[in-house]
Amino acid sequence: MEEKRCGLSIIAGEGITQILSKAARFCQKKSSTMRDKPGWFVDASPALSSATAERGGFEPMTDQELHDYSAGHLYYEMWMLYETAARLVHDPAVHSEWVLKNALIESFTVHARSLAIFLYPEEAKKYPDDVTSDEYVKDVRQWGQARGTISPELKTVIQRTGKEIAHLTTKRHPPGAPEKVRSPEPIVRAFFEPLRLFAAHVPSGRLDVSVSAFISNLSAGHGVVGSPASQYYTDVSTP
Repeated sequence: MEEKRCGLSIIAGEGITQILSKAARFCQKKSSTMRDKPGWFVDASPALSSATAERGGFEPMTDQELHDYSAGHLYYEMWMLYETAARLVHDPAVHSEWVLKNALIESFTVHARSLAIFLYPEEAKKYPDDVTSDEYVKDVRQWGQARGTISPELKTVIQRTGKEIAHLTTKRHPPGAPEKVRSPEPIVRAFFEPLRLFAAHVPSGRLDVSVSAFISNLSAGHGVVGSPASQYYTDVSTP
């Protein structure tokens, strides 16, 4: 059975590799339409539905809007988290090109922070137009009890990304500091259980099949494309 989601043809039962490959081709196709327009950047995720946009995103979203949002935005966060981590671990060329390496590290940590706050909205100031896991689950109290408190790995990535990448603060470490060396693997793995629990607490119809498939594959125990635990990256801005 084939379904259209976010411009992609998703076939039920497809593996995560096929879904990721389709997503990559979709983003490349969308980027090519903007390539020759100076001053533009490409957002690979689609816009909110017209109904949500018209009311400023402040009203509770319908099941259909939640479904569409998950197809474009929630999926995009998980996909970029996984893909940037995989490139940091497995692409040797990344570590000889400092601009590319820093861009991947910044992208990985920003997507990790965004997804962590989605799952644990109490860890950040909430604005009226924010979309969090609370909007998706059937019972917020039961979801919170099942999920529990945030793990040290995810709490750290929220704090460090805010202090060391998203803002200029005195908490940034100097070049060569041992604190700047870390692995993406523990961060990616820290998402497995809360994402699995999240999917289990969401009523049918609110998550797109691509999101459910992605979470199912991660929860099955896959790491960063089988990355060895010994692979580390040196944090941003250290030449």
